[in-house]
Amino acid sequence: MVAPVAPPEPPAAPEAALPNTDSAERPDQTARLDRSIAKVAVCLWEIRRKLEASDTAQQDRKLRLLNRRAEAAVTALEDVGVEIDDPIGRRYVPGSEASMTPHFEPTPGTTTEQIVQTVAPVVYRDKRLIGQGEVFVAIPGPAHATANDADMTAGLNGAGD
Repeated sequence: MVAPVAPPEPPAAPEAALPNTDSAERPDQTARLDRSIAKVAVCLWEIRRKLEASDTAQQDRKLRLLNRRAEAAVTALEDVGVEIDDPIGRRYVPGSEASMTPHFEPTPGTTTEQIVQTVAPVVYRDKRLIGQGEVFVAIPGPAHATANDADMTAGLNGAGD
């Protein structure tokens, strides 16, 4: 009796035909995708901010629809790990320049460094920074000049002699 012969195995797929699922091998594609996602996130943040600033009692049907669509788009980004972080109102932490570009404004009466305006939010994807924010930071500044301050300054400059 003759032993059965196993059927031949199908040929292996060429390496180029296999999908590349290792993102470490595609840093350019990942970086381009991250930049695009960050741009979309910032645009949506700007739209939402402008819609929130408008008088909701005066919004017509089209603006309400636009607001719902913007919220749906933000939710879709959040579902895939994108976080849009608007740091306004927070205390500025020195060293956070990696995630945001600060513009410092001396502000009388301020006792701590406080983020007072967001130009662009910080954007993360899967907890990884993909979009650097831009903020204005109020910092302790000189108090308003008084008449005595002006007199002292004039005296130091020799103007009072």
